[in-house]
Amino acid sequence: MKLRIGRNKTKSIRIPLPRGLARGDRPILTTTDTLMTWTFESGQIVSSPIHDFLRNNHVDIGVNTEIHYAGFTENPAKRPIDRKHRGLSDVLHNVSNEEFDFFIIYNLFNVHSYAENNTYGINFSLPNSLIDEVRVDEEGKILEGIFIKYFNTAAQELDKRNEIRQLENRLRTLLYKHKILSVSVNMEIDDESEYYNFFSRAVSPRRRNLFRCYLNEGNAVIDELDNIQQLLDLEKTSS
Repeated sequence: MKLRIGRNKTKSIRIPLPRGLARGDRPILTTTDTLMTWTFESGQIVSSPIHDFLRNNHVDIGVNTEIHYAGFTENPAKRPIDRKHRGLSDVLHNVSNEEFDFFIIYNLFNVHSYAENNTYGINFSLPNSLIDEVRVDEEGKILEGIFIKYFNTAAQELDKRNEIRQLENRLRTLLYKHKILSVSVNMEIDDESEYYNFFSRAVSPRRRNLFRCYLNEGNAVIDELDNIQQLLDLEKTSS
């Protein structure tokens, strides 16, 4: 099978037939720009988006996924795909629709509060959903601001200064109201596909995005981390 990637790049791939399917029983394959359809002699028709086919069959084509926009919404079913959403409109306007396909990827984060008290020999890690130390809407806005700063996308350049200022105010509130010194992020999709190798103009392609955000002289700072142990060590020293 030969795939056309982007405007003028092609790649040949080979997918083995399922066991028990004789060579003469091969279905007829037809394609569009986005869909693959198999028609069997029995009359059965199976269709699949091309990207689902590649991902489910673990076919790598040498293309990573660029992040153009990071955002938080209380209405994930409709808000991200609403053409009135300026973020989506800016991305579609500034990035070639002919050469690239666009994905909306939803992430649900498990937010924990971690603390250690060496004097009393106490340490704990509790989910924010249990203790409700930070309101869920505020939690989402903090993560949104952190990812805007981390990925530093061109599509969000116009509002970035205001978004970072709001992030710094929220980090300041975490520090003085809740004694939270930093926010650490470990984002990794539980899938080996290259579709989840994320990158941006500020971040090289990687499957795991591991970093820490905190205030330094009033400014929001991002420190990239190499591994989970480094993250745990930093949490202990900053508790």
